[in-house]
This record gives sequence, C-alpha cells and structure tokens, in this order.
Amino acid sequence: QVWLPGIFCIRDAPTVTPKAVVVPSSCRAMKARNVQVWLLMGVRLLCQCNRLNVGGLMPLLAAELGMSVQDKGRLLSAFPLGYMTTQVLGGAASDAYGGKPVMLLALVSIGLGSVVLGSLSDTLAMWAVMFLMGVLEGPSYPTSGVLLGRWVPSGERASATAIAEAGGPLGALIALFLTPQLASQLGWRWAFRICGGGTLAFAALWQGGAARAPP
Repeated sequence: QVWLPGIFCIRDAPTVTPKAVVVPSSCRAMKARNVQVWLLMGVRLLCQCNRLNVGGLMPLLAAELGMSVQDKGRLLSAFPLGYMTTQVLGGAASDAYGGKPVMLLALVSIGLGSVVLGSLSDTLAMWAVMFLMGVLEGPSYPTSGVLLGRWVPSGERASATAIAEAGGPLGALIALFLTPQLASQLGWRWAFRICGGGTLAFAALWQGGAARAPP
C-alpha cells in the first residue's frame, strides 16, 4: 500500500524507495489524511472569501451608506489590522491545544461576522465587526501549517500544502466576482448573510470531519 499525495491509496504497488512514497499502516489512515487536506482547502477558501467580500461589495455599500473615500479606506483596513495581531498567538495556541478547535473558532467567528455585517448600516460598527473578524481569523493561517505538519509526511507535504492553499485564490474569485453577482440580484446585505451562513454550515462539517490528531 502506498499513499499518493492527497489523492488515493494503491494496493499491491511495486516496491519503491522510501523517499518516493510513504508507507502508512492502512488505507484508512491515508484516506483520513486526504479528508484533512481537503477540509483545509475549504477553510482557506471561506476565510479568503469572507475577508474579501467587503472589497467586492464596496461599490454597493458606498452607494447605499453614503461612504466617503476615507470611510472606504478605514473599513478596508479593519480586517488586516485585526488579522496581524493574532497570527503568532494563534500559532502558539494551535501548538498547545491542537488545530481543530482553533480553526473552528475562526470559522464560526467569520461566519457570524458576515451575517452581522448584512444587518449593519453604521460604518463604525462595521469597522468594529471587521476588526474582530480579523482578530479571530488571524490564527487560521499558522493553524493550517500546524495541521499539515502533523498529518502529512514530509515527503508529500508540499503537494498537500498546494492543495490546501488553492482555496485562497478560489475564495478570492468568489468574493470579487461571484459575490457581487449575487448582490446584484439579492442586495449586498443578503450576499453577506449567505456567505456567512455557508461558512457556519462548513464549520459544522469541520467539527464533524476534522480530527485532533492523526489515527
């Protein structure tokens, strides 16, 4: 049995050098690794999508709320300001307590934050929500590294990381292209709510499908 990076298990494969493959104890362990990698891709997609939605929807927000250029700049700065404050602490928390609960907190917070954004009209309140979303999503990036490091053998880690990180640009495409299309039909408030609701649903999937440690 051999494990190909993030894909599938092959039985009765020919013998190869240890550097080429990793021989796990069972196909069950290999499949469990695959689940973690693809779940991480979903996390990266949703984190990026919720982070960038406000940029994609900014023309609609500005038109309805009468935002000035300064208002737009302040609102767009809220998330990265919060995000940068917790990356180191988030990585330490993941090392100490495991990546699953830390990532669950990030998913729930950005999901709830997006739902709340869809109900606000005050730019200061929106700034505060975006800042808190950044603070609570900050640990997600180092946590992804912790989980990949613990689940994936070193010889296959680059492939697994590429799969997981592919969620980032996919999330950006959704936020900057598809979400505005959705908002043009339903309004920007419902676009935020739908994205937030989808993230909360995925958080439930994460809670049920992700594991604290390799089998």
